[in-house]
Amino acid sequence: MKEFAYWGNWAATIAANGFSPVPVLPRSKRPRFSRWINACYAAPDPAFIDRHSSLHGSDSIGLACGKLREGDDDVGFMLAVDCDADDPDCSAEFLRLTEEHLGWTPLIRFGRPSRWVRLFRFAQPVQSYRLSSLEILGAGRQVLASVDTRTHVRGTPGRSKVPSQRERWICPWFDQQSCNLCWSR
Repeated sequence: MKEFAYWGNWAATIAANGFSPVPVLPRSKRPRFSRWINACYAAPDPAFIDRHSSLHGSDSIGLACGKLREGDDDVGFMLAVDCDADDPDCSAEFLRLTEEHLGWTPLIRFGRPSRWVRLFRFAQPVQSYRLSSLEILGAGRQVLASVDTRTHVRGTPGRSKVPSQRERWICPWFDQQSCNLCWSR
C-alpha cells in the first residue's frame, strides 16, 4: 500500500504558520517519539522537520497544544476542543456551547460524521479536561492535524455518559442543565 507523505508535504508549512508539528505514527494517534511533549513549548526545528521528512515522510501530523508563534514571537497558546459525539444532536449542542463560550473559529478538522476538532488561541496555557464525549485539549497535549482515513474503523455508536460532579465543576459552562440533550442519552 502506497503511503501518503503527510509529514513530508505539510510539516514545514504547519511550522511556518506558527504551529508546532508532532510526528505521529502512520494510521495511528500515537506520537513517534516519547519526548514529543517538547513540541508544546519549544519552537519547531526546521532541520528536524527536513530530516524527519527524509526518514519518515509518511508520518501523520499532530499539532502540539502549547505555544503558538508568529515569526520568532510567542503569540499565545493553542487549545483544541475535540468532539467525539456520534449523535448529531449532541454534537450540535457541543458546538453551540463551544461557540457561545469560546467564539467561532475557522480552524476546524472534521472526522467521522458529527465529529470535529476546533482550534483556539488563548493568552495563557489552558488545562485539559474530558467531559462526556467532548475533550478540551490544553497545554501538553496534541491533536491530529492530518487524518489518514484508513485509521478509522466504524465502531458501534455509543451513548454519551453522564458527567460526574467533578467534570461539571471543572468546566462549568458545559454543565448538566445546558447540555442535558447530550448527557441524558
